Amino acid sequence: TVLPPTSGDHWPVPGGPPKAGVYDALQPVDATIHNLEHGGIVIFYNGLSVAEVDQLKQFFRDTTTKTKYSKILIEPYPALQGAKVTATAWRWRLNLDTVDTASLLKFVSVHYDSADAPEPGATW
Repeated sequence: TVLPPTSGDHWPVPGGPPKAGVYDALQPVDATIHNLEHGGIVIFYNGLSVAEVDQLKQFFRDTTTKTKYSKILIEPYPALQGAKVTATAWRWRLNLDTVDTASLLKFVSVHYDSADAPEPGATW
């Protein structure tokens, strides 16, 4: 199994989906899969410096306030291997070695509320 998952079984409401935002702790994976089902984006990270985490927080603020992409969740994922940042959408992932905001924004713009998700357009 490749972790973090990009699809699968998940908690129904009220167990998920978590609210959009930047979290300091890993949310239950069974809950965040619900976010992906609704066409959202979940960005996981591990092994970043404080400055790099601040870059991700700024990416979240800029993206959710200056674009139509509001369904984004960012959280640490201690078991993340093979990348420092992994962006996920329903059945899609982007692994990055750095906080590459241009690549993250491209991933978000392609996969946000995509027809690939079972319930695109659903709210969080």
